[in-house]
Amino acid sequence: MKLYVIRHGETNMGIYEKIPFEQLKWNEFWNYNSYKLYPKLESMKSVYERISEFLNELKSSNRNENILIVTHGGTSRAIYWYFNGVPENGNSTNINENCRIYNYEL
Repeated sequence: MKLYVIRHGETNMGIYEKIPFEQLKWNEFWNYNSYKLYPKLESMKSVYERISEFLNELKSSNRNENILIVTHGGTSRAIYWYFNGVPENGNSTNINENCRIYNYEL
């Protein structure tokens, strides 16, 4: 089964929408190992666990078809980690590009 992931760049960050990234320390938020949680935002570890469960369900379904997933950056990072492993430092910057198609074999 082939899994196609399209990464696009729009995300609604709710109450944090207009706050500059450097004020919120987004590098910490996007880091898998970060335990800093902002109210009403999910940690990347939690996103990864949820996405891994979803991908494991797809894998165990024994489907023999291509699947297209269109997603935002956080989910795209979690999918990348699923197939490539989470780096020891948990860093997720520069691992995927906007508007790019990623192809994975599930």
